[in-house]
Amino acid sequence: MPRYANLTEALKERALSRPDGTALAHPAADGTEHRVSYAALDARADAVSAWLRARDATGRRVLLAMDPGPCAAVALLGCLYAGAVAVPVPAPSASRTDAERTASIVRDAAVDLVLTETAHATETSRGSPESAAPV
Repeated sequence: MPRYANLTEALKERALSRPDGTALAHPAADGTEHRVSYAALDARADAVSAWLRARDATGRRVLLAMDPGPCAAVALLGCLYAGAVAVPVPAPSASRTDAERTASIVRDAAVDLVLTETAHATETSRGSPESAAPV
């Protein structure tokens, strides 16, 4: 079994050697299982990484405000590919307590950028840094 220096190196190798292999499996809305291939996961993470690098995110903190699932995995891997520091938080809700908790994390972690899902963009943009993008 090959040894890898890090997770991104392992994923890149899998995307090349087993592009159609299952990287992620998660329940779909209809109750079936949805699978994401290594090639698809790598391509989506590369796209997020490119967005982050275009904003000079290497070494900077990026808030990941998302529901658990494949989008969160893609955002995390995109941060790793770009050399950014992921700061994951639960997806925002209408709760004032949740909003205050997230705002506190943004301040304490000195977050520079935000990645979120389109469904959460409005809630996330309140009190977030200047650059926010849906994944």
